Amino acid sequence: ATRRGKARAQGGEGRKVTGVTMRVQRANLHKRTIREGGVTKTVWLSADALRTLSRGPYRGIELLCSAPPSSCPRCCSPHAPRLA
Repeated sequence: ATRRGKARAQGGEGRKVTGVTMRVQRANLHKRTIREGGVTKTVWLSADALRTLSRGPYRGIELLCSAPPSSCPRCCSPHAPRLA
């Protein structure tokens, strides 16, 4: 259970139960197209990795397009010409 407040033993009013479900922290993932070792892949990238790759290639991995696949007909569409 999620709790709020300071414990009585620490000089507080006591812990209050505020909910049954614990808060879940999930990664901020985005689907992007990358090229790794000459192979084009569509992968889920964390926002942190996206920021790193937007600056340029990193350890043999480069970001082909920074836009989401659905909004980029130029390179991320399944009908777009392959960039090999």
